[in-house]
Amino acid sequence: MKLVTLGTSHGDPTALRFCSSNALEINGDVYIIDAGAPIDALYIRKYTNDFSKVRAIFITHMHDDHIGGLPGFIKELVKYAKEGQHTHIYLPENVEQVLCAWLRAMHVNKIDRFITFHVIRVGEIYKDKNVCVSAVGTNHIPSDADPLTFAFFFKAKGKTLFYSGDLACDFSDFPLDDLKKNGADLCVCECTHYDPYVALEVFEQLPIKKMLFNHVGNRNATEEGANRWKEVFKKCNFTCTIAHDGDEYYV
Repeated sequence: MKLVTLGTSHGDPTALRFCSSNALEINGDVYIIDAGAPIDALYIRKYTNDFSKVRAIFITHMHDDHIGGLPGFIKELVKYAKEGQHTHIYLPENVEQVLCAWLRAMHVNKIDRFITFHVIRVGEIYKDKNVCVSAVGTNHIPSDADPLTFAFFFKAKGKTLFYSGDLACDFSDFPLDDLKKNGADLCVCECTHYDPYVALEVFEQLPIKKMLFNHVGNRNATEEGANRWKEVFKKCNFTCTIAHDGDEYYV
């Protein structure tokens, strides 16, 4: 598995970072994790116009910085579709009709021919010849019913990647029990919404090999800020890195 951090900013783009989007490469296929703008442009910069590689898209939650680029990306999936191409899109809420109405307003047709939408529920949500994907509910957007925000486990080739999505400000929803059960070769965790010293008590228990911080807030965007953040976790039993747009990480 290779993770490409296409966009690594927090709630807004900055001069150096675009909103949250990632491409996970496995055996030549691509799986998108979050679709903040301008994911279509960032994807083309990396993969040219070959959107036939994209097997599935997974959205952690419905905030604009994680889904704002999805309509444009779907347009490209349809525009550059090849024979037999089909992409599954997993959304945290049932917004298919609203999304398709906006696409039709942009004169994007033949959506059903190339796209299937799914609503995410806790547990295994996707499996193909390359990867198995499971979802864990979090509480970044509080809900008394089904979760509205999710973290994901990607398992492929005997390796596991964990992707946190955005978390609650008190860090109480970080799925430690799930990570203890599943482990992770790479843990990708946002670093904007919580106090790192609260997270430290949790991270010290993690059975992981490497931590990658993304969704980078302003306090961690400079080299000085990044070093202060990483210093908090220097005694943990894993290496930690803060992602930048366009970085590549092998799992």
